[in-house]
Amino acid sequence: MQLQAVSRGQRHSLTVTGTGVATRVTLDGQPFAVDVFPAGPALYSLLIGGQAYEVDCLPAPDGYLVLVNGQPFQVALGPAEGAGPAPPAAAPPAGGAVLAPMSGKVLRVLVALGEPVAAGAPLLVLEAMKMENEVRAPRPGRVAALPAAAGATVRGGEVLVVLE
Repeated sequence: MQLQAVSRGQRHSLTVTGTGVATRVTLDGQPFAVDVFPAGPALYSLLIGGQAYEVDCLPAPDGYLVLVNGQPFQVALGPAEGAGPAPPAAAPPAGGAVLAPMSGKVLRVLVALGEPVAAGAPLLVLEAMKMENEVRAPRPGRVAALPAAAGATVRGGEVLVVLE
């Protein structure tokens, strides 16, 4: 699969072949052997040149929010020039983590584990800067995990709910 990735204002050419421990990635002409181990719904453990990385790939409005060992990167993917349209595999997954839009305190959790939710359904209420903010489902799904509980203090970007 040949793609263009844009992150932090820089455009990169990206080619990915193989899967799992046989993944080969070429980034801007430099090849890498990458061992990819799925660790959760949108969480991967990567081994590159003996160095381990924890990578969360979360759908975002303009591509993906990719957390590499907790360091956030906004990444937009598209087809490589002359490669035609992006393959369906480049589309955001059907589920994933719903992140705290800002730091605050979880006042109420409005869903239960295993509950189906519609796109736009309220998931929880987050108090930030003395205002109550409803955090809503970005897409339909089923609540797979509820890492945030009522009364918990969370940081911006922290996982609140995981949808499958």
